[in-house]
Amino acid sequence: MVELIHGAYGVTIAEDREYTYGSADNVNTYRLEYVLNDMWRADWHSRCAIRVADNFGEVASCILLASGYWTDILEHSVILHDDSCIVVVGPCVASVSLPNLRLQWSTIVDEFKCKEILAAANGRNIITRGSNRIACLTYMGEMVWELKGGYQFSNNFQIRSNHLEIIGWDDVPRLFDISTGQEISR
Repeated sequence: MVELIHGAYGVTIAEDREYTYGSADNVNTYRLEYVLNDMWRADWHSRCAIRVADNFGEVASCILLASGYWTDILEHSVILHDDSCIVVVGPCVASVSLPNLRLQWSTIVDEFKCKEILAAANGRNIITRGSNRIACLTYMGEMVWELKGGYQFSNNFQIRSNHLEIIGWDDVPRLFDISTGQEISR
């Protein structure tokens, strides 16, 4: 679970693994429900719950649903940008408006699951790391570039100025230009 402050609002983002799409028997309820993809129609989905509250109580709530593997909601699963909450959900990255939680966009960034997102230093892009891909998106959800081959990028990555440093499976650091996704020779 991640708890953030956005102006006068508290924003709580959590995985709700008990939620079942379309069921009247859910323990937790949400005012809005969004299905981001239906790639596999599996029995289990990634379920990301977002709640917004002010000093008087809950203002809005939604659940974002996606086929694919579970996404653990951690510090690098969420970015607040302007009046938007951008979050990883299974193989997708989605943006909802704050405080009303209207879906703005959703983009599939990996075949299985997106593990984390980071804001690029240029202020214009989001970098995602999934099971098989690293991608660069605009804050409007448009794909700028992607690097395929998760086995190569299984270790951590860091944003350094206008470069992305990726530590591969062989523990060799590689640098990529954030604007183009092209590898930079050392």
